[in-house]
Amino acid sequence: MDDVLLRQPGSQVRTETFNDGSTRSFVTRSDGSEAVTIRAADGRVLCRALVLADGSQIELFDDT
Repeated sequence: MDDVLLRQPGSQVRTETFNDGSTRSFVTRSDGSEAVTIRAADGRVLCRALVLADGSQIELFDDT
């Protein structure tokens, strides 16, 4: 799974699950940056963004 590429030693992972079965996962790295991934109920990645420690956001993928 591509989430393995986002995880680095020291990162923390948190996932929220919504009523429709979709999820939002946060991979927080030791440098304070955070990768946010939203998946549909069937597991397809709908969008992913990188939020840097300074709060700026870079959209990596958006298929919504």
